[in-house]
Amino acid sequence: MAVPDAVELERQFAAVGERATPPVTDATLTLVRNAPDDVQDRSVTFWLDDERWDNLRYGQEISRNIAPGPHRLRAHNTLVSTTFDFDAKPGEQIRLRCANAVSKGGALMMLIIGWAAMRVRIERDAA
Repeated sequence: MAVPDAVELERQFAAVGERATPPVTDATLTLVRNAPDDVQDRSVTFWLDDERWDNLRYGQEISRNIAPGPHRLRAHNTLVSTTFDFDAKPGEQIRLRCANAVSKGGALMMLIIGWAAMRVRIERDAA
């Protein structure tokens, strides 16, 4: 049985090291729309990094895998929009809550003129 030369041993050793390195895994982004102050009206459309993702109605939840790194989520309820910047780490489970809520002073506006301006809010969900 022949003993491999030094170059062959180095190649085999390098290949073992490559197999031992775990691959970079995606993060998971989950959006929920279940905030208690949500007006439960109007669907909210989402774009992730300027690519249209999906619509979300009250009580719904959507998820997708995303690459690690910085991301921008944009939400629009056909009246107003907001953006949320975040950084995803490999294997991280990111859970964001969206709410379509009445803006400050909205209750007073509703009493006086019968309508109120709404805003879209995105925040980290601890659940």
